Amino acid sequence: MLSAQLFRRVAFTTAFFAYLQIALGGVVRVTGSGLGCPDWPLCHGRPYPAADIHSIIEYSHRTVGSVTELLITATVILAWVVWRTRRPVVAWLATASLVAGLSEALLGAGVVVNELASWLVLIHLGLAMIILGLLLATAVMSLPASTGVPGLRRSTMMAAGATYLLLLTGSAVVASNADNGCHSWPLCGGGFAVDFSGANAFTMLHRGAVLLIGVLIVYMAIRALRQPPLRPVAIATLIVLALQVALGAGAAITKPRIILLLEITALAGMLVAQGGWPATDLVLAVLVGGGLAAGGANAINMWFDRDIDAEMTRTRRRPLPAGRIPPWHALVLGIGLSAVAFAVLWVGANLLAAALDLTGALIYVFVYTIWLKRSTPQNIVIGGAAGAMPPLVGWAAATGRLDLTALAFFGVVLFWTPPHFWALAQMIKNDYARANVPMLPVVAGEQSAKRQSIVYAVLTVGASLVPFLTGAAGAVYLAGAIVLGLGLVGITLLDLEGKRWTRRLWTYSMVYLALLFAVFSVSPFLP
Repeated sequence: MLSAQLFRRVAFTTAFFAYLQIALGGVVRVTGSGLGCPDWPLCHGRPYPAADIHSIIEYSHRTVGSVTELLITATVILAWVVWRTRRPVVAWLATASLVAGLSEALLGAGVVVNELASWLVLIHLGLAMIILGLLLATAVMSLPASTGVPGLRRSTMMAAGATYLLLLTGSAVVASNADNGCHSWPLCGGGFAVDFSGANAFTMLHRGAVLLIGVLIVYMAIRALRQPPLRPVAIATLIVLALQVALGAGAAITKPRIILLLEITALAGMLVAQGGWPATDLVLAVLVGGGLAAGGANAINMWFDRDIDAEMTRTRRRPLPAGRIPPWHALVLGIGLSAVAFAVLWVGANLLAAALDLTGALIYVFVYTIWLKRSTPQNIVIGGAAGAMPPLVGWAAATGRLDLTALAFFGVVLFWTPPHFWALAQMIKNDYARANVPMLPVVAGEQSAKRQSIVYAVLTVGASLVPFLTGAAGAVYLAGAIVLGLGLVGITLLDLEGKRWTRRLWTYSMVYLALLFAVFSVSPFLP
């Protein structure tokens, strides 16, 4: 007979995939990949994505959605088998999530057909959040009955409902571009001056809602802190709320797209070091602390580089050179995020992880940004050590130490950085020349940069094979590392032929790193 415990595992796994689908939807949105596959259900008329980063991102979102639908179907079947007589509300909640999921799939097709109409995107997000809520309710309702905390259930439901409305208003602000006229934080008039003119009124209403709902969430979390079983969840809620506010204030100057790739490498290091999924509070500490540290370093980088950013076409529209945010705001935000990141990692993980993360931030700010970037064409070779720190942070958080496998993946990111970044520098070398930044393609020429990129691509592949030799990863990882590595070296060799391959190298290098660490992260579960 199927057990309730099996059902809970399936239900919570389904809820996780529903959340992952929403998160990938956010990646689709911020990277402008919504029309990476302009048709549905195929992608450019094929059942697989084109060799383009936007197609891959959009297709990944769709693939996770398909997996989620299959898991929802399995959850519904199990719910009716296990709970139809004991607790039928579980079965009905699961069924409601299936109906909503099928509607969501059709709505996703409508979003593509209507070329990302803002109102459809908003409804798409709203329905996805309802599905996640139904799945979480299904899983929670299957847990053993408890007495609970008087009044806490009601305040929690109020906070959840208010947060749902807040997400919709925030999405509406972005979809309508209402925030384009609001160039400062927390208010739209610069500093603490209020500006309710035009679309700013809607942005200010959203921020006011953030304040009121934030107070409600804090109140609910403080009440939960008094209950020992709920204390970890309450602490996690407060940390994530603080992170959300910080990202809302500084998303434009913290480079969140770069942070996402760094977080993937840190999580992979944790998973392999632990040999499975670590404690959830430890994962949260590493992801939150790492994200805050990277965001803080990026904000300080933008503060220091605002003069050369103003000279470059690629960066002149950033908030500081464009004058939308006062420079001191970025500096204060960067220092504050770095300090909070160190505290989160020290308390939530250990001192070694916190120190490594802080070291990465200091290398990025002082060694790369302030010292090397404007003085040597080898700036990114040495400064790349900053971006190579997250795997070490994840490993140290899980084990409290470092070993050869962790250092190997430090080497992977360190050696990967030059060919990836020089490909970008080749595409915009006129920008760097105008700003007097001595990137290698500018001072030594494209052919020299391309030849050196081949050397670093080979070193990257060599470092990626070390985990197999140390026994940390098996044959499946080895095969994946070889295939991905051959692709990296091959496309770097082809880059000698001309500029059109340069863009492909830049794109493939991002895909390479993400997939390599994805294979690495699941290697404990594979032969």
